[in-house]
Amino acid sequence: MIWGVTKILYILGNALQIYSLYSFMGQEYLLYGAKYLRETFQCEGSSRNLQLLMFPLVTMCDFEIRSFAKNIPYSVQCNLPINIYNAKIFLVVWYWLALTASLNMLVFAYQSVQLLPKLRFNCIRNVLKSLDIYDVKTDKKSLDNFVFDYLRADGYLTLKMIEKNSSQITSAMVLQRLWTEYKYDTEDPTSSHPSPALPSWRSRASGSPAAPLYRRSPHLHCNGHATVLPL
Repeated sequence: MIWGVTKILYILGNALQIYSLYSFMGQEYLLYGAKYLRETFQCEGSSRNLQLLMFPLVTMCDFEIRSFAKNIPYSVQCNLPINIYNAKIFLVVWYWLALTASLNMLVFAYQSVQLLPKLRFNCIRNVLKSLDIYDVKTDKKSLDNFVFDYLRADGYLTLKMIEKNSSQITSAMVLQRLWTEYKYDTEDPTSSHPSPALPSWRSRASGSPAAPLYRRSPHLHCNGHATVLPL
């Protein structure tokens, strides 16, 4: 939830900045960068005309000179060389805002698709299969509850963030610990199936030898493949 709100605020921030410049610079600025590229490739020199329209280099200046007890008005041409730099600066700003807004929307759309229930379930199932701690026949219902009730979308997103900012091995270790904890806490005492290996801290508390935290290091791209590491 917080992740979604943050991404939406990023997009709204970009839109607000573009609208602020649009209000300040006028209607032509809304598509300033796109028009600049179009006119640059269509007709030589027309892009310069667009810049001169928004950032003129020459204008008329009205002023008065006092002479013999009266003011004499004058109108002369004035140069505005600073607009040469202003045109380039605001062009770069337009491209930067357009790029960041586009990237924010693409990332939001891509990660929103990744959070679809079917994709989340398949990804977690494939990773657990690669770790050899998932039984298709006996664990399907447990996996449904684990993914949708225990882990949920925020937990899945957290695992993805761990994978992105740390390593795939670390993300796999965290997922294995969560799955083992979930199986241990929800196991039916009358069940005939053997319980999963307890995490190391539970093993130490019960006096039994600590179980290894993981046996394989899967590449967590939800494809079910894994690379076996020596223990």
